[in-house]
Amino acid sequence: MSDPSAPDPLAFPQDTTTFIVTVTSAFGCVGSDSVRIEVTPPPFAGLDGSLTLCGDDQAVDLNGLLGGGQDPGGSWTDPDGAAHGNVFDPQLDPGGAYIHVVPGAGACPDDTATVLVNVLAPSVDAGPDLTLCQGDTVQLSGSGAGALIWSPALGLSDPNVPDPLAFASVPTTYLLQATDTNGCTAADSMLLTVVVPPLADAGEDQTVCAGTSALLGGSPTGPPGSAFQWSPASDLDDPASGTPTATPPTTTWYSVLVTDADGCFTQDSVLVSVLQAPALDAGPDTAVCAGGSVQLGAVGTGTFLWDPATGLDDPASATPLATPVNTTTYLVTLTDTAG
Repeated sequence: MSDPSAPDPLAFPQDTTTFIVTVTSAFGCVGSDSVRIEVTPPPFAGLDGSLTLCGDDQAVDLNGLLGGGQDPGGSWTDPDGAAHGNVFDPQLDPGGAYIHVVPGAGACPDDTATVLVNVLAPSVDAGPDLTLCQGDTVQLSGSGAGALIWSPALGLSDPNVPDPLAFASVPTTYLLQATDTNGCTAADSMLLTVVVPPLADAGEDQTVCAGTSALLGGSPTGPPGSAFQWSPASDLDDPASGTPTATPPTTTWYSVLVTDADGCFTQDSVLVSVLQAPALDAGPDTAVCAGGSVQLGAVGTGTFLWDPATGLDDPASATPLATPVNTTTYLVTLTDTAG
């Protein structure tokens, strides 16, 4: 007590105490009264703490990071001021200041202690999902800090670079993991979709006579929705059709490029052999007396047919005997062994 003889001394009790005041008048009369001061111990939230951990570490108890043995009954708030439990999970919770509050009793104010949490996680990005035509390669576009490794490594040109070439025959999910100098890791994934190339069918090889046409393409040349490109385009009625008509002057190889909606493509080819017309000479024009006959003489190799057949002894002969009634023009057709 600052001054026990003063009417209003300052009291500094360490424990709950009852103080009695006695007053003596000038005539020697005595009076007394008492006051009880109840001492409440202040709350203790603990001593501030800190923690640095990796983003893939296990959860920790924030209470264990405080020093000094905090009072029970406290609560926690996260860096945004929202209520938070005492368990910090680096895989779910953000880093920052987590505050432990122990409420005061009576006139005592609340006490707080802070745990500063630093979560280390290297940046990593596996890049966008990609589509690969079966049989082709595609370059992945990952990025990240620290040591990088892709998995699975099968089908990759180098699993330790951010942008390896990938070759896959089936859809594959690739995981890119980054490890920093603190040994902390982080990972991201991307999906590589593999598309089977379209079927291309240019059709069966064909043989045609010069001046006639051949219908190209299979049944079908490619799947629905495909784009077709035939080459050479000359002598084709529509090089963008699945089944164009070809009229080649000479034997020609035609190839078709079939491209599907995913941009995957494949090729096929077909041979159109062109047979030239056989050499033929019907012989010179001639004259004959009425009622007389003349021997016609065609030159060539194959099967002959004269027209008109009237007046001929054998219209299928190369040298029929003609006995025309009137002046007549005879046309001979020669068909070789190829038709």
